[in-house]
Amino acid sequence: MNAESTKQQPMKSPSSLDDERLLQSLIKRGVICSGLSPEEQATALNIYMQQKLAKQQNKNKPKVQNSQQQPKETPSCISPLKSNKA
Repeated sequence: MNAESTKQQPMKSPSSLDDERLLQSLIKRGVICSGLSPEEQATALNIYMQQKLAKQQNKNKPKVQNSQQQPKETPSCISPLKSNKA
């Protein structure tokens, strides 16, 4: 038994474990681009959460009847390397 095998990984906080699970789910679903570095993944997750919050806030606003429907953007994965608009 060598010294390296007895080293233990530091415990992650529950919120970081939840973030990791969410991140992996979003990558698997194609919401966040795969192949990003851990820092880029964290930034992409932050972008996703900001977009989700903005969407929820818009749902709470009173709806205005509009004869023109806004075209939906074609979905693409979130990456800090691309320009992602909320």
